[in-house]
Formats: sequence, C-alpha cells, structure tokens
Amino acid sequence: IMYKYYGIDKFPEIKYAISDVSDGNMSYVWGNYEKVLKNRKTFLSRNNFDINCVINMHINNAEKVVVVNENDIGRGVYNVDDAIQADGIMTNNKDVGLLLAIGDCSPVILYDDTTSTLGLIHINRKNASIAKVAVELAILRFGSKANNLKIFIGPSIQKESFKIINPIQSELDDWHDYLHNLDNGETEIDMVGYIKHKFIESGVLDKNIYITDVDTYKESNLFSHYRAIRTKETEGRFAVVVKLS
Repeated sequence: IMYKYYGIDKFPEIKYAISDVSDGNMSYVWGNYEKVLKNRKTFLSRNNFDINCVINMHINNAEKVVVVNENDIGRGVYNVDDAIQADGIMTNNKDVGLLLAIGDCSPVILYDDTTSTLGLIHINRKNASIAKVAVELAILRFGSKANNLKIFIGPSIQKESFKIINPIQSELDDWHDYLHNLDNGETEIDMVGYIKHKFIESGVLDKNIYITDVDTYKESNLFSHYRAIRTKETEGRFAVVVKLS
C-alpha cells in the first residue's frame, strides 16, 4: 500500500512519501537504534530521498515551529539528541527534506507555491494552536499570505475511532463543535476537524485545506499509539518525508 496525501497531486513539485508497518518502526524512541536507522535508510532510499539531505524533528507536543536550512541537514536523522526540538519545521530551501515520525497525530504539510515555502508539522488535540504559529511564521519569515497557503492533513486517527473519557477539551468552549458525548461515558474527539478549524481561523481558505481521511487506528498497516495501548501490539511510528523538487 502506498499512502497518499489527498489533493497534493495538484502540486507535482512536492515530493513526499509515507511509510507503513512493513517498512518498520521509524522512531528511535520506540525501537532499537540500529534497526530504526536501517528502516529509515531503506525507506528513504526506496523512495528516492537522500538520507543525507533530511532533517528530523523531535516532537514534544508544544506549539513551536522552527525555520531550517542547509546548515541543519542531518539533524535528528542519525541521532535523536541533535534533532530539532519542535513540533514543526519550515524551509524554502529545495535541497532540504523534512522528516517526521508519527502515529495517530496529524502529519500536516504546509505549502505556499508563490514563495516556495514548505512546512511539516505534528499536530494533535493538545497543541492545535500550532496552526496559527505556523501560518504566522510563513507570513513573517517567507512573505507568504495566509490565503495562498495550502494545508494537507495526512493519515490521522479519525473521530469515530478517537474516544476518551472526560477529555480536557470538554472544558474549552472552542472545542464544543468537535466533541460528541457518547452514552457509555466516552467522548468522541474530532481532532482533524478541529485542526482544520484552527487553520481557517488563522486565515487559510477552506478550499485550500485538503484532508486525507485515512484512519490510523483502523489501518493495521500504519502504526497507531491509540491502537497499541488497546491491543498491546508493539509500539512504533510511521514516517512522513517531504521536500520540494
């Protein structure tokens, strides 16, 4: 299976790949170092990405996006200790590939074809305000306009699978339309819908937001943190890599 971002084919200059379970775990946090490195090398090579041109971020569920360039190439790829400490990285350098290991949260690609600005962002229910941070950074650092930005939301846990008892979001008015209380006491969380809402709130046009409705919880060929907790399967993370060609 080759997983794709919905809508991204309109921009052939965006080169990307999404790994799956058959490619192995892509996160050093969740696996043996040598094995993960081998998985990364094989996956990147098979999809015609040079591992020595890639930058990897180490996520911490914060609202931080960092601009990267050729001087950052290699960070986080071979060693988690020198990874960019952020939940988003952004560049306008066509020689730089962006890499993210993820499992259920939304791997979001931000793109402005007028300024050649490319971002890769890890977004979940706890840090969704990073959408505004990313949009503002594209505007301030690269001269983008919010209405030119294209947002591609990749495979993520979908609302019918994402159920939690008493989520903290229940206390937040902004989340009201994206929570659905069930009779069994659980609350269904529309994380993807809320992320879209945050980008629209930041000035991105509705028509420029593309949602890939692949559910990581239901797709056994993608790693899922939420599923692993419930089935006791081995934890892992799949990878998204993207660059401009």
